[in-house]
Amino acid sequence: MNLKNLKSILFILPFVFFFGFLNAVASERAYKNEEEIVKKVISSQLKAFKEENLEKAYSFAAPNIKKQFFNAKNFGLMVKNGYPVIWKPKNYQFVKFSSNGTRSIQRVLFRSSTDALLTYDYLLEKFSNEWRIAGVIQVNTEGNI
Repeated sequence: MNLKNLKSILFILPFVFFFGFLNAVASERAYKNEEEIVKKVISSQLKAFKEENLEKAYSFAAPNIKKQFFNAKNFGLMVKNGYPVIWKPKNYQFVKFSSNGTRSIQRVLFRSSTDALLTYDYLLEKFSNEWRIAGVIQVNTEGNI
C-alpha cells in the first residue's frame, strides 16, 4: 500500500465512523418511537375495556384475533371471563419491550382488584403500518420480571 492510498483511507475513515454513528442513533430513536406506539396501543385498549367500549377495544385487535371472535361483543366476553385482570386492572406497568420491526412483545405487569400481581406478554404485529394486538400470554415470572 502506498502513501497516497493510506492518506485516502485515513481521510475517509472518520466519515465512515460518523455515518455509522448517525445510523445507530437513528435506529435507537426508531426503536424508542416503536416502543411508545406499542405502549399507546395497549393503553388505549385497556382504557376502552375500562370504559366498556367493546368496539374501540376490538379495533386494536389483529386480524387473527378478529377472525376468532367475529365481533366486539364476543371478544369482550372472552376478555372479561378469561382475563379479568386485563378487563379491569387496579393498575398496570410496562416492563420489558422487544421488537424486530414487524413484531413486538411488550411485557405488562398487572395488579388485580385483589392486589395479585400477574404478568402478561402482549404480542403485537404491524398491519398496514399500524400496530395491532395479535395475542396475550400469561407469563410465570416466579419473582423475576
